[in-house]
Amino acid sequence: MNNKQRAQALIKWNDENLLASANLKKEDLTLYFADNFEVKANGRYHQANHDNYYEFLNQFRANIKSLHHEFHEQIENGSTVANVMTTTLTQTDETQKIFEVMLLLKFDEQSKVILWYEIYTERT
Repeated sequence: MNNKQRAQALIKWNDENLLASANLKKEDLTLYFADNFEVKANGRYHQANHDNYYEFLNQFRANIKSLHHEFHEQIENGSTVANVMTTTLTQTDETQKIFEVMLLLKFDEQSKVILWYEIYTERT
């Protein structure tokens, strides 16, 4: 599996597991994320590990009924994959939000994420 396919698999995993109804386990993070990695999202920076990212994801998904990413473009350059997507998020109260997303993923030698760099904006 190349890094572009790995990125697609990770986003599919997000769509299936970052839901309030999903049975997310901390061990699941080891499938895609290195033991320590960086998260940059809309100007915020976090040094992450499986423990604190699992806690964040549980808070994030607490009110998500469904999540869907539609890829528009992917560019792979060595260990880095740039992804341009539209994300549709439906909350448990049926409120729907749509985001335009640029996600840069960097992988280590074991094909695990070491950088999640995301810029997103909500459609109005």
